[in-house]
Amino acid sequence: MHNVALIGAGSAGTWHQPGWQKVPDARLAVVVDIDPERASDRAAKWGGVAPATDYRTVLADPGITICDICLPHSLHAPIAVDCLRAGKHVLLEKPIALNLAEAAAIIAAEKESGKVLMVAENCYYAPAVTKAAEILRAGTVGELHDVRGRLEYPGLRAYVEPEGAADPRAWRRDVRRSGGGMVFDGGTHLVSVARMFMGEVESVAAMERAGPGGELPAHEDTFHAITRFSSGACGAFDFVSDSGGEEVLVRLSLLGTGGVLELDLWSGTVKVIRFKEIAEYALGPWGGFAEEIAHFMECVRTGAEPRSSARDQSRSLALVLAAYESARKGGVPVRPGTA
Repeated sequence: MHNVALIGAGSAGTWHQPGWQKVPDARLAVVVDIDPERASDRAAKWGGVAPATDYRTVLADPGITICDICLPHSLHAPIAVDCLRAGKHVLLEKPIALNLAEAAAIIAAEKESGKVLMVAENCYYAPAVTKAAEILRAGTVGELHDVRGRLEYPGLRAYVEPEGAADPRAWRRDVRRSGGGMVFDGGTHLVSVARMFMGEVESVAAMERAGPGGELPAHEDTFHAITRFSSGACGAFDFVSDSGGEEVLVRLSLLGTGGVLELDLWSGTVKVIRFKEIAEYALGPWGGFAEEIAHFMECVRTGAEPRSSARDQSRSLALVLAAYESARKGGVPVRPGTA
């Protein structure tokens, strides 16, 4: 039986917790948060879980064999490396790190440790994505040649808070801690699933419009990216942080020689359009958290490389960083780097 330490008791931690209850050979033993009240509240609510305020106490405990890291982006690399060096398996929230140097450090620490590190890219494991992959394997829409993506928030991720307001997500407004805005954060989901279906990106050209920055660097408010995949396929992605709409949109349209596959990650619906024939599947909203933990535990048991490995997710990070570089160079195409 593996004992698990959940490091970070914010929203991502609460999404992960039910998944740990569903695997037979792991139990959530410790919840760590710098806010002692929040750590205690979570521990009491979940039952049989001890609270802690310093992750280093977990590293010193040989009884803890897995660390699940759900922290601000700037803490991903240093704490993941510490956990690996302490001999722990690691489930790490996405995005993998702030930059490719940090991602490379994680990859090196994983190799040296002999332990499993998996990035918690829940969309890879969501039922709607699994169904879409099944449809594509069957050849239902033919060979893919184009992808279109849309990510829109109806003000959900607004970065300007009233003065003095208590906001546990305030770190997202600080680019030094968050790494960027919605493209870096939520956009990682969209480009990861696009890569999963379309392959690697050869180059990206982008444009952006920044929102209000105040005393901190401004995050992107509207962002557009055009990609060329190594296969020769094309992609077009639109990101809007405050659309004025009524719902979150996280959508991909995969265009093939025999039809179109439309995937709505937020609502969990998949639609196949073949001329006038339409088939629609409702798989349930968002999700993938329990499924990603089940996959992680399978990798821990077998030593297999996770689908959302550090190497895989470093490529999503490289694509996002290349898009930012292109936008800040006036839209010239940029090739993603490597970790």
